[in-house]
Amino acid sequence: MKLRFHTQVYENYAAHVEFTGEYRWKAKPGSMYVYRDLTPAQAIEAVQEGGLKDRIIESLESANDYFEEYVCGWDLLDDSEPDGEDWESPWNLVETDNGFKAEQFTARDHGWSDKAEGVIGMLSSKTIIAGESDQYNPVVYVYEDGKTKTYEELMAEVA
Repeated sequence: MKLRFHTQVYENYAAHVEFTGEYRWKAKPGSMYVYRDLTPAQAIEAVQEGGLKDRIIESLESANDYFEEYVCGWDLLDDSEPDGEDWESPWNLVETDNGFKAEQFTARDHGWSDKAEGVIGMLSSKTIIAGESDQYNPVVYVYEDGKTKTYEELMAEVA
């Protein structure tokens, strides 16, 4: 089984340069997060008060004068059910001792440069800790053979 979460993001457009106390919130797309491989017993525990579901929601939600993100829905799904639409790229969550590790694979599409031969997509990762800003790691580009390269390595290769 798996838990799926959808978030909604709001950005304060009045706070882009220097925050003066004025708020002008604009809704932006959120993200999809999926926690996988729950046994039936773990799934039951996960949705109880204070369980995994609540820990994930607490970690995903944040609000300050500039940015807000809220969980607007969650589902408990069977492993065979799709995460979402084919075009969506969920963040896959794993709980760690200090929060959640999240990874997102985005498949290569027609808009990518033909010079990046053999690249099948990019892998983003971050650490999510309740009450803190997400800690992003550098994006890596994934090749057909499973090898990865950083942006700098990829650009040096296509130059």
